[in-house]
Amino acid sequence: MQIFLVLLFMIMTFATCCIPVKSPDGSIPVETTVATTTTMPTTTPDACPDRPDLIHVFLSNNVIQSTIRPELIPQTPIQSCPSCPNGAVNFYTPEPSPNFYESMHPVAKISGSDCPNTCICATDGMCYMLTSSYVLPYFLPYCSPDNVCGTYVVLGLSGGDSNTEGLKSVTGSTLVTVAEQTDAAGGVKPVTDPATISCDGCVPSRCQTPDD
Repeated sequence: MQIFLVLLFMIMTFATCCIPVKSPDGSIPVETTVATTTTMPTTTPDACPDRPDLIHVFLSNNVIQSTIRPELIPQTPIQSCPSCPNGAVNFYTPEPSPNFYESMHPVAKISGSDCPNTCICATDGMCYMLTSSYVLPYFLPYCSPDNVCGTYVVLGLSGGDSNTEGLKSVTGSTLVTVAEQTDAAGGVKPVTDPATISCDGCVPSRCQTPDD
């Protein structure tokens, strides 16, 4: 009999907890479950401004500046803004002359021996690799008199043959040699207009410029 009364008490207690009970105003409360969703905040890098008076180029964090030709001191960017996780779009002051021998402040100077996996992607989307560790690319910023600004590449060599060494497109269809850069007067002709410079493979084109 005692066991029966205990079981009856437990059944009544459970029923009281789980069945809605009328409130004093006569309404029956209904239990509802509200589903909540959590939205994770997203961050977007600040857009790079348009600076037509300056040279902008994406420089990867892995770029190693060469110690060769110490008189050529790489510029400190005037402004830098995020574009990709592994680098930034940097803005530089153009050199007063397109003459390589008068341009003393390059955007970067790289040695193939320090950066054997160097990749340079141009504004037209073509990407180039060094033909060997002998190649020494220099990146010089310049604005023409009609205010067309860009970076041009001058190729040097620490050894090898200037007729076979230089930049080769990743597709293998284009080869620009060191010898091809010199004109009849002994001046240096620009090779390409880099949009991205990296020491560890090619950077996606979406990292090229502030407008991408």
